[in-house]
Amino acid sequence: MEKYFSSPKFPLFTLALLLSLYSDTAPHGYAETLAPTEVSLLGSIALDWNMKPLPSFSNSSCSDPSININCTCPSIETLCHVKYINFSNERLTGIIPPSIANFTHLETLDLSSNYLEGPIPNTLSSMKSLMHLNLSNNFLNGSIPAALGTLPSLRTMKLWGNYITGRIPDELGNISTLKSLILNDNKLFGNLPSKLGQLKQLQYLLLSNNEFSGVLPMEIAELTNLLQFTTRGNNFSGNIPDVFEKWNNLKMLGLEGNNFDGPLPNSISKLTKLGSLTISDLNDKSGRGFPFPNIPKLKSLQRLILRKCSITGQVPTYIWESSSITTLDLSFNSLTGEIPKAITKPGLKYIYLTGNNLTGAIPSWGANWTKIHADFSYNNFTSVSFKYSRDMSKNIILYACCSPTNPKMDSEVELIDFSCTNEKAKNSHLYINCGGNEIKINGSVYEADLETSGASTIYVSKNRNWAYSSTGHFIVSGKESIGYIQSKTHVLNMDDAPLDTSARISPMSLKYYGLCLINGNYSVKLHFAEIVFTDDSDFSSKGERIFDVYIQGELVLKDFNIKKEAGGPSKEIVKNFPALVTNHLLEIHLYWAGKGSLYIPPTIHGPLISAISVTPVQGQSTKLSDGGMAGISVAVLVFLTFLVVYLQQLGLTSLPVEDLKLEIPQGTSDVPISQGSTHLSFSDIKAATGNSPVDNNEGTFGPIYKAVLRNGMQLAVKKLSSILNQGDREYVRNEVGNLSALRHPNLVRLFGGCTEDDQLLLVYENMENKSLSNALFDSRDLKSRLNWRTRYNICLGIAKGLAFLHEESNVKIIHRDIRPSNVLLDENLNAKISDFGLAKLWEGRTTNNIAKETRGHMAPEYAIKGILTNKADVYSFGVQVLELISGKKSTDYKPNDQTVCLLDWAYVLQKNDNLLELIDPDLEMNYPQNEAKCVLDLAMLCTNYSPTLRPIMSEVVSILEEKPEMIKSLPVRPPTTIEELERGNSTANLFLSTIAGTPNPFSYSSSMNKGEAELESLDAPMQNSLSLCNCKFMKHFNKRNFIKSCACLCYEYGTA
Repeated sequence: MEKYFSSPKFPLFTLALLLSLYSDTAPHGYAETLAPTEVSLLGSIALDWNMKPLPSFSNSSCSDPSININCTCPSIETLCHVKYINFSNERLTGIIPPSIANFTHLETLDLSSNYLEGPIPNTLSSMKSLMHLNLSNNFLNGSIPAALGTLPSLRTMKLWGNYITGRIPDELGNISTLKSLILNDNKLFGNLPSKLGQLKQLQYLLLSNNEFSGVLPMEIAELTNLLQFTTRGNNFSGNIPDVFEKWNNLKMLGLEGNNFDGPLPNSISKLTKLGSLTISDLNDKSGRGFPFPNIPKLKSLQRLILRKCSITGQVPTYIWESSSITTLDLSFNSLTGEIPKAITKPGLKYIYLTGNNLTGAIPSWGANWTKIHADFSYNNFTSVSFKYSRDMSKNIILYACCSPTNPKMDSEVELIDFSCTNEKAKNSHLYINCGGNEIKINGSVYEADLETSGASTIYVSKNRNWAYSSTGHFIVSGKESIGYIQSKTHVLNMDDAPLDTSARISPMSLKYYGLCLINGNYSVKLHFAEIVFTDDSDFSSKGERIFDVYIQGELVLKDFNIKKEAGGPSKEIVKNFPALVTNHLLEIHLYWAGKGSLYIPPTIHGPLISAISVTPVQGQSTKLSDGGMAGISVAVLVFLTFLVVYLQQLGLTSLPVEDLKLEIPQGTSDVPISQGSTHLSFSDIKAATGNSPVDNNEGTFGPIYKAVLRNGMQLAVKKLSSILNQGDREYVRNEVGNLSALRHPNLVRLFGGCTEDDQLLLVYENMENKSLSNALFDSRDLKSRLNWRTRYNICLGIAKGLAFLHEESNVKIIHRDIRPSNVLLDENLNAKISDFGLAKLWEGRTTNNIAKETRGHMAPEYAIKGILTNKADVYSFGVQVLELISGKKSTDYKPNDQTVCLLDWAYVLQKNDNLLELIDPDLEMNYPQNEAKCVLDLAMLCTNYSPTLRPIMSEVVSILEEKPEMIKSLPVRPPTTIEELERGNSTANLFLSTIAGTPNPFSYSSSMNKGEAELESLDAPMQNSLSLCNCKFMKHFNKRNFIKSCACLCYEYGTA
């Protein structure tokens, strides 16, 4: 029997609370009796959650008309029990009390969209009747309790939109009844458990906007009932597994914003019910690109996004003819061919083709373009087949759509041509108030930017001194949401506050162009403030906006998060970058790569910018004409010619020379090298160095020289001798080309190189503050500048650089030699990694030879067996962090006779919970202890003997970027006792077995207390290796000291 009561006295329960109680049959009028324990529990929870007005519960609440309760009971003889709780959207605060698990008959618990904090209580695992758990859209933290895997009847687990961290417990794979696992928009990390493949009934697996990494397990192929699978905005890597063969019911597949390698698996063609396929940013390791996926059977497809996937060839005709596809985004690929002149079933509403190599004419399609949003920019079309009007610039982008070698098109189309001759160039400053009105700040007038169109819009300012283009559209429930300009009415307390009350936003790609600028060097200031994701009341404060920024085509900000960088919402942050203008055009590109929030709040994702200011570099003349610049260029070339002849007369360049193209930007001085790229020969570079190394600076691969060109530009030149074998030149040419294409703020810029016989000169940007090793150990002046915050930022910079090399760049690189001398510091002491990729070129060296120069930083598995993975760099990073924080060299530091190296001492301090003793006394306690403890724990985690247990570098970056809670669910401490080593640390046992010459080194001697006698039984090379750690001369060479020696020798072995 069911009864419904309502009362205006308690509107909270009218909308939010339904408590259903078991019932089969009961006599009419029977007064249901709620179990006394549950009456008390309801009252306690109401107090905990600050319910207003506060309900009054009793054992007759089920039949009390003043209480809004729906009650059912099993029979007259038994008490009633709570079966269903729905407190969603009730502004509840506090924590989820562990006592809520005392509702042992509860089948549904819905606490979504409240303000609950704290962890998910483990006690929920005792609710064996629970079928539906919805804790989404709160402020919960902590990890997912593994005990939830014991719930035998659970069908739905919705935890999205919280701050939950840690890994997905393997135990969740035991919930055989589970149909929905929705975890998106949290802080979860680590690999996806293979045991999730056991969830045969699973229909929804949503993992977007977390920090997952690793490869997708093949076991998910068994999830044959899936309807939706999304991993957008994570750090998954490797190939997308070929798991789709049996996913016959899948309707949504979202894989954007990861680090996957292409191509797409063939089994995608089997997803015949798919309605949305979104993939982006596939790595192309081969460099040859991938064919368009074979998907003609996907007749239900409405949304097809294959953005930046290295796809080559033509777009299949069936894509254009599809009557179901409404959104087609094939931007930033290498597509060729033509668009069909006519289509029979046009269903397309949004077409984004920017950044391809498409040719032919842009067709008229029956003049339907007024109803379509399209971006054809940056292609090689020959013409436009329809009349282009000014009004069409609000929905069609034609800028740079067509080959410049073709005849001019009609005048209206020329409106999107931003070319500017030197005679017209007149602008040297630019100020834009993005999304706002004209305003004067400190004497500078920021022009208004109020155009509201955005799905595919190009707008040129009235003065034709700037323009913007915006690509992409916001979607909510299938309807376009207009929100390309956002604003706040309050004024921030800062000088430039008015600039930050408005902003332009774009869901995918936003470009600003500075037009008709006088050529030269400029300072570009980008003003940001998060004015959208600000409000706790609508949960928007939890939103994350993450995007990339390019200036003149070069990446300057990767995964930029305004709110995080500024320290909170509605706070301004200004980023300043140098830019070189050579053709009177400046391009600023903000690009959404699929990371960050998409549904919290809905639709308002993508790049956002508040204001732009562009000013010439001080001291630079902006009046120099192209003719003057050309004259200077000729003078420089003439000088170089005479210089080469002079050097040849001195006998310095008598050998045959083969040059590689050297891409050097025009320097910061008044005299550019030349227009465009510069070609310098081996002789030119050699002459510019003076043929003398800088302070006897000998790197791992050869000496380093400082080169000063005629125009004053300073470069660093690394000389690699005896590197080229016969026939290697083309290989080296290609490798240097690949390395010089890498761009990241934490990598030293490689401009190119030149070869002569067996020598290779590599030309880098010059770093005046030299290496981190120099700052730590050789220069008191520089070390005095290494305060805690600077050291912390150096750690973060190194981690970001390695994460880029390992996981983000198109060419994946293991550095192999991370140590302080290979980390350089710019003028602001920002860290930049050097020598990346050089080990691959160094054919003439063995692992043992390299180990001599990297002693103390080499991972044990690499030193012993030559096993090389990304985790070798992680180990080296950990050792380097210890050096940076302690100010001590890894192999030279021995505080007592029982300690063999810095890492050994760190193990001892960690075991005694006293790691902070490692911190450099020069810091004089001026550091936050919690942060310092986090960094040191992270270093110890990175130096785990087992490569599997070390984190990947993107996890390291996440921890350093204010996510120290990630460490708590990772195995921080490596094995430090004999017993732990014996129990199965394969790397350590392998090393000990190598030393002792027996499968179990601990059976080598019954006591290991025989001092020198034990050492004499080892072969000569091993004795020599042991002496490196001063082990040979220990008076008490017992079992424990032997283990300590091995800990050091794991990265010393091979130096003998």
